[in-house]
Amino acid sequence: MSALDPIVTVTISADGTPLTRQGFGTLLIATAQETLATPTVATYTSPAQAATAEGSLSPIHRAVRAAFAQSPRPSRVKVAKLGVVVATTVDVTVDAATDGTVTSITIYNPDGTSTTHTHTASSDTTTTIATELAATISSESTIVSATGSGAVITITNDANGDLPFYELNSNLSSFDDNTADPGYATRLDALLNVDSDFYGLVVDCNSEAIVDAVAAWTESAGKLFVGCVADARELGASGTIGAGLVSAAYDRTALLCHSKPWQYAGVAWMAANLFDPDQGQRSWAFTTLAGIDVDTLSPTQRGYLDGDKTNFYVTIAGRNAVLSTSTTTPGGGFVASGEWIDIIHGTDWLAQRIQEDVATLIMNAGKLPYTQAGIDQVVATVLKRMRQGEAIGFLAPSSSTVIGPAIADVLSADKQARTLNGVEASAEYAGAIHKTNLSVSLSY
Repeated sequence: MSALDPIVTVTISADGTPLTRQGFGTLLIATAQETLATPTVATYTSPAQAATAEGSLSPIHRAVRAAFAQSPRPSRVKVAKLGVVVATTVDVTVDAATDGTVTSITIYNPDGTSTTHTHTASSDTTTTIATELAATISSESTIVSATGSGAVITITNDANGDLPFYELNSNLSSFDDNTADPGYATRLDALLNVDSDFYGLVVDCNSEAIVDAVAAWTESAGKLFVGCVADARELGASGTIGAGLVSAAYDRTALLCHSKPWQYAGVAWMAANLFDPDQGQRSWAFTTLAGIDVDTLSPTQRGYLDGDKTNFYVTIAGRNAVLSTSTTTPGGGFVASGEWIDIIHGTDWLAQRIQEDVATLIMNAGKLPYTQAGIDQVVATVLKRMRQGEAIGFLAPSSSTVIGPAIADVLSADKQARTLNGVEASAEYAGAIHKTNLSVSLSY
């Protein structure tokens, strides 16, 4: 009770309980490193929180740290433990057997430690180097075992769920990830029952089988997935990951090629660009990723990536940037179908926000009359959101139009069913400039 009540009383009526809004700026990192009956989700607002909860330099901490290293940075990152374990298997190839050549590989362990295993050639063949280095790896590592066959070393994790990463230091090439999919789609379905409030999705293991499974799931789930592949086959004619996604014409999967998966370049790329369009948009092209090493790619290798609509991270004119050198989709920042990521992101945002806005109008009105005034309120609500799309640069200025039916033209059956049909909206995408062709004439 206020002392002023005898003089003035004020009653405030709220506009109804707001609907839950989907977080179009929320990034979720899905991991599969331990057996759980039901997926769990944790929200982190700093790398320190992840380090405390999961261990310093654990895969989860590395991924969260990559997200928060970007500028601008996200306000929060979600981490889901899907509860299904991954049995990893990768192949690496010994390049040469010249006496004195050092063959070296570093294995990054889930507990944040790393071990480097080496072999110095002396009257060896690539086959004996592969066999002997594999034996060294098996004897020195506590989480993986290895075998040699010809010049190829096959490495598998001993305890399912322990997710190691590998750095090929010297005399090793052709990192090929042949890890099978343990059932990501099923566990992602289960995740939606726990927490569906996210839009961007990355996963901890990006073999072809897992990327294919997650990409197919994402297409039907209405999310946005960035797969980050290190498989060397993608740099040549034998690569099938990007080609498969292109063939499927996926609109919700973007592929990034990066040779150091333990740096989580895909997480960094998404974190740097995944703003909720309520606050603005970026084109995803030319992004500089803090804490992520660039790759050195030949024109031929870039050509294979371009052909498979795969983005990559290199240095251009002294600047590190996510790029594509394709002439049809210049600059990078596209999904497997060839559409731009910001177009997919913005379109999803606009459709969802219009749905939320109109639902809020109807539910909070008490009774929205089926009159011309009621129809006009629906039209005005849609137009207001589209004008916001123009303000953030997603839609072209003054391109939005929304029309509704005249009440005299509404069918009696629609009135009886209390269903408004015939509201139509249109606008133009604003797009972005990624490439400029110009001519300069100089004369005296």
